[in-house]
Amino acid sequence: LMMKRAMKQHKSIFQRDQELKKIWDNPDDLDNQKKIAEMIQQEEIEKAHAMAMEENPESFAQVYMLYIKLEVNGIPLKAFVDSGAQMTIMSPSCAERCGILRLMDKRYAGMASGVGTARILGKIHMVQMKLGNSFFPVSVTILENASMDVLFGLDTLKRYRCCIDLNKGCLRMEDSANGCPEEVRFLSEGEIPKSEKDAGDGDGDGSGFLGG
Repeated sequence: LMMKRAMKQHKSIFQRDQELKKIWDNPDDLDNQKKIAEMIQQEEIEKAHAMAMEENPESFAQVYMLYIKLEVNGIPLKAFVDSGAQMTIMSPSCAERCGILRLMDKRYAGMASGVGTARILGKIHMVQMKLGNSFFPVSVTILENASMDVLFGLDTLKRYRCCIDLNKGCLRMEDSANGCPEEVRFLSEGEIPKSEKDAGDGDGDGSGFLGG
C-alpha cells in the first residue's frame, strides 16, 4: 500500500513536471500564459493556507451555533440565538407541544423573506419564556416548516438588552423581572442534538428572515 501511494505520488510529480516543461517551452502562448497566471494564483493560495494553518488553526474547526435552554409552560426547549434574524420564531409543532398554538393570531399570516422565503402562519403576541430563574414575555412568529423549535431573534434580543457574552459563554438578559441581569449559558457541543446542529447550518431555518 505504501509503495502504491509512493508510486502514485511520483507519477503525479512527473506529470506536473512534464506539464511545466511544456508550458515554459512556449511561455508566449496565450493558453500557457493563462496557466502560468493560474499557477501563481494557486501558489499564493497555498501560502495563505499554510500560514493560516500555523497562525490560526481554529479557523479550520467546525463552529457550532449558539443555543440556550428555556421553558414554556414547563416544557424544556432549546433556542437558537440568532442576532441576524429580525423575528423570534417558533415552529408550529413546538407551539402545539407547549399548548400555545391556540393563541396564534392568523391575521399576521404572510411570507418571511431574507435568506430564502417561508410562510408565516401567524403570531402569538405573548409567550412567557423562562430563562434561568426569570420569566420574559416574548412575542413569537409561527413559521411553517421551521427546522428548529425556537429561534431567538433580534426583536427579543433588543427588547431585553441582551448581551451575547462569548468570553463567559452566556446570554445575559439585562431587563429581568427582578431587576437583576439573568445569565443563561450557551449549550456545549455535546448538549446540542444532531437535528439542532443541522438546523444551525442555515438550511430551512428562520435565520436571516426579514419579516412578512
